[in-house]
Amino acid sequence: MKQKTYKGNNEPRIVWAFGVGAGMLTICLLAVLTLLAGCSDSSDITTPDQEPQFSYLPEAENLALEFPNKQFFRVTVSPDGDYSVNWVVQGQVVGNEDTFNYSPNLVGLDTVRVVTNYGDHTDEHEWVITVSSTADDIPPEVTGLALEDGLEPGILSLRWGSVPGSIYPMQDYLVAMRYDGPVSIEDWDNATLLEVVPHDQSVIQYARNYPLDPGMDVWFGVRARDEVGQMSDISRSYRHTVTYPWTLGITVKDEWGEPVPLVILKWTANGVAYSGNTPTDGFLEIGPFRNIDEISLETQINHGGFFGEFYDFKDPAISDADGMDLDIILIPRFGSDETCPDFGGEFLEYFRYMTGTDTIFDDLRPDNCLWKWDSYPLRVYLPEFTRGDDLNLKEVSLDGIQTWNSLMGEDYFIIAESEAEADVVLSFPAMVNDFGLVTWLEPSDEEYFIGSTVPEKMKVEIDSSREQSGAEFIQITVMHELGHVLGAYRHAPCSNSDYLMYVAVSSDLDDENGGIHPDERNLVHMIRHLPQGVDMSHYLLD
Repeated sequence: MKQKTYKGNNEPRIVWAFGVGAGMLTICLLAVLTLLAGCSDSSDITTPDQEPQFSYLPEAENLALEFPNKQFFRVTVSPDGDYSVNWVVQGQVVGNEDTFNYSPNLVGLDTVRVVTNYGDHTDEHEWVITVSSTADDIPPEVTGLALEDGLEPGILSLRWGSVPGSIYPMQDYLVAMRYDGPVSIEDWDNATLLEVVPHDQSVIQYARNYPLDPGMDVWFGVRARDEVGQMSDISRSYRHTVTYPWTLGITVKDEWGEPVPLVILKWTANGVAYSGNTPTDGFLEIGPFRNIDEISLETQINHGGFFGEFYDFKDPAISDADGMDLDIILIPRFGSDETCPDFGGEFLEYFRYMTGTDTIFDDLRPDNCLWKWDSYPLRVYLPEFTRGDDLNLKEVSLDGIQTWNSLMGEDYFIIAESEAEADVVLSFPAMVNDFGLVTWLEPSDEEYFIGSTVPEKMKVEIDSSREQSGAEFIQITVMHELGHVLGAYRHAPCSNSDYLMYVAVSSDLDDENGGIHPDERNLVHMIRHLPQGVDMSHYLLD
C-alpha cells in the first residue's frame, strides 16, 4: 500500500493501495486504525522533508499591458504538499488559488503581489505592470482651446471645449504649461500641471484664469482623462505672451511749467472709465494697465475757474510704447487779434496755422506734431559786416536779437564766438529777390520739410545790396527771419494787424508792441515750453 498527501479543498486526502493475499489483511487493518488516529486534526500542515522550491509565471517581473486586456499569473510549489496562497492588488487580497487572472481598472502603474506559505516557509513575489491605453479607447482630443489676455496684467485666460463621446466615462481635464517650449505627449512629465478640472456633463466650454510670469512666452496643453486613467492625445501646443503691468505718471502744468491742481482727468482703459483730480503738485499716477492696453485720456477744465482758462487736452491712444510719463502743458486761452478774422479770436487756431501743425502734407509733414529746438537759448553767430554806406549790419542784427530777448522776458538768443559752435549763422550776401531768407543746414531742408523734424542748425541770410533799406528796416527783417527760426514757419495772413511775421514789413519798432505782436510773443513762448513732439491735434477748441 502507498500513501500520498496533497492540497485539495484545504484538507489532506489519503489514497490506499491494497496488495493481494489474505496474510496481509490484519496488518493493513491495524495500519488503517493507526493512521486514522494520527489524522484526527485536519488543520496541521505537512512540513516537507526538503527545502521547498517556488516558481512563478510569468517569469518577467516588469510587464506591459494594454487596457482592458487581462494578464494570467501562476504560482507552483515543489515538492507537492499543503500550502496557502494570497494574491494582493492595490493593498487588497483578491484571490487564494494557484492561479490569478489580473484585470486592470486604471491606466498607469500597478502591482500584483503573491504571498505563499508552505509549512514554516513563506515566499513573496511581485510584478510591476504598466497599463497603457489603446488608440481606439482613449478619449477624443480636446478641441476649441484658445488663449487670451486676462483683464488684469499677468493673467492669462484659457478656454477649451468639453469632450463628448468617450468610450469610458470622462473624469477630468489636465491643464499643463511650459515656459521653455511646446507641451507634448513626449514631454508631458516636464510640463507644469496647473490644475485638474473635473468633468461636468452640463458644461459645454470651460474657462480658467491663471496668474503667470509677466512678459513671458508660455505654451499650454489640455488633456482629457477618463475614469480608467486614459488621457487624450495632444496634436498642438498653444503659445501666448503674458501681459505685464505698466503705470502712467501724469503731470499737468501751465505755460510757465507750474503745476495746475484740481484738474479733472478722465481716462478709459479696456472699456472701463475712470476719473481723478490732480493734487497740488499737479502729478497723478494711474494704473496699472496691461502693456497691450491703449488709454484714452482727457482733461476737463473748469473754464473761468480760479486757476485760469485753458484749452482741454485729449490723447485718444496712449500706450506702453509712449513711455511711463506724460507731461501735459496746458495752453491758455490767450485769444488772438480780432483784426485778423482768419482765426476767429482763437489763439489755438493761430498757433496751429503759424507752426504748420494744422495740416498734414503726406511725406513732407506726416503728422500734426510740434518739432522745435531741443534747448534754448539759441547760439547765434554774427560776422563783422559794414555796408557801403557805413551801416554796420552786425550791430543792427544784434539790436534785433536784443529786442527779442527783451520783449520775451527771457533769453531766446545768445552770441556764439564761431560758426562751428553756433545753432544759427547769420550772413549778409547781396540778394536779388529777397530781403531775408532762412535755410535749414542740419538736417538738410532738402531731406526734411521745415517743421517736420527737430532743427539742429540754421542759416539766416540778410540782403546787403539795397542801401535804401535803413537800419530799422534791416532790424525788423532780422527779427522777422529769427521768428521763422523760433518756429513761426508761416507768414501771418493779415496785413493790418501789425504782425512781425507778415510777408512784408508791417510792424513798427516804435509802436506799442515794440515790433513783436502779443500773439507772436505768446506763439514763440508756447513753442518753447510745450513738450517736444506733442501732437497739436490733441488740444481741443471746445
